[in-house]
Amino acid sequence: MTPEPVAPSLKEQFSAWIDSRTALGVTKYGTPLMTFNGRDARQDRTQEILDFCQYQEQYILELEASLEEALLELHGIQWTGEKFGGNNQAQKSRKEGLHE
Repeated sequence: MTPEPVAPSLKEQFSAWIDSRTALGVTKYGTPLMTFNGRDARQDRTQEILDFCQYQEQYILELEASLEEALLELHGIQWTGEKFGGNNQAQKSRKEGLHE
């Protein structure tokens, strides 16, 4: 069985993102991104990639914490906000009425 397509299409979504970023650039700099604008595109690209890596790691850590919280909740364990593993063991406490 083939899944139903999700709306909006990727092309529509990507176009909307580009339009939004272009509008932001015009608002902030008075012009859309142009070639030969006096900036070092390679340096800008590298900085943007490094920013992306940090945002991606933030997203992963927050997603892991959310999933961990949901799994613990599913098993009746109160989440303390600390990660499991390594030197940062979570302190688990059973909800009232549950036995270990």
